[in-house]
Amino acid sequence: MNSFNLDELKVEYLAGIDEEITELEEKIIGLEKVSEANLKTAVYEIFRVVHSIKGSAGSFEFYMLANIFHRFEDYIDYTNLNIKLAETVDLFLKFVDLSKKCIRDYQEKPDDLEKYATLVDEIAYSKNNSKGKVLLVEPAKSIQKMFKKICTESNLEMAVIRNGATAMNRILTEKFDAIVTSLNTDVLDGKSLLCAIRVMKNINAKTPLLLVTSDENTVIEDKTISCIQKDNDFIQNIEKFIKEDVLKSSSNSSQMAGELKEFPFNDVFCVEDDRMIQMVIKNTFDKETQANLTMSSDLVSIQKVLLVKKPDLIILDYFLKDCTAEEIVAFISLNKEIKKIPIVFMTSSPEKIDMEQMKEMANIKGIVEKPLKSRTLLQEIALAATG
Repeated sequence: MNSFNLDELKVEYLAGIDEEITELEEKIIGLEKVSEANLKTAVYEIFRVVHSIKGSAGSFEFYMLANIFHRFEDYIDYTNLNIKLAETVDLFLKFVDLSKKCIRDYQEKPDDLEKYATLVDEIAYSKNNSKGKVLLVEPAKSIQKMFKKICTESNLEMAVIRNGATAMNRILTEKFDAIVTSLNTDVLDGKSLLCAIRVMKNINAKTPLLLVTSDENTVIEDKTISCIQKDNDFIQNIEKFIKEDVLKSSSNSSQMAGELKEFPFNDVFCVEDDRMIQMVIKNTFDKETQANLTMSSDLVSIQKVLLVKKPDLIILDYFLKDCTAEEIVAFISLNKEIKKIPIVFMTSSPEKIDMEQMKEMANIKGIVEKPLKSRTLLQEIALAATG
């Protein structure tokens, strides 16, 4: 009797999922030929395939791929087809293209998947300019509708998941501006979910968290987790949480966004070795600033740019593939003309950086944590560089 081998099944899954995604791509392209009367049915069929891939990818522990299809599913509304068809097809195809790249990296570079949290956020951000994104873990449709109304009025995106275990998989791969859960959720209860988020190393460890409960005796030891009772003041307290915990940081970002034409740096040099992340950063700078941005990744060209251009700001990915951030900082430290240029690190592991040692070598100002968020990237860079 053959033994169960999950790794072999994973390889087979990645090899076979290409065919399903190709069929999905054909369905999307075919939307432009579908009559208006049949459009709802055609979009629902796309939703069905996306939903299926989301589930199967999660089952085989390809959580980043599942995240892409989670986000894809968020943007399919087949019940309210206010469709600009060409834009919709373009958006759907961006998700498909990103999923193909993700599958290739699972096969060839499985340690290089973190960037997809940024890349899928970039697709969503290109569709709208929301003030943030809330994850609601809630099985009751009445509560879902109430939150949807509040989030829509506050210009916030909202994703809904019914059970805590599924939510945890998404929380590990997607950055949210707030996470809200009821106490009683399937598989993993809300309190356990929120406490796990706080103690685990994950990209939402510092995200505002809210537990909603009908039990007035519910006690949460972690005071960084908010708790709201389902009582007569429930809706008002939810609105207060959204305003004070979610939109507060967004309002600061919006204020800075209004000043981006006066972005405090004119000549910016960014060291990033991932081509797709380079594109995200470049697109953000091109759309929202007048700054001159130069990008590089190999040590020789980095040294040349630094000596010739002498930029106003250096944005430095800390964990590079072909050279180390320490090498770059060491080079900078030996040149008086560039030693005082402010440097901002980008990394998903800030705890691994010895900031005191780095600051002794050069003008290290701060850290922007990955995954990067297009919506707030410039604000985070400005705050890190000037704070």
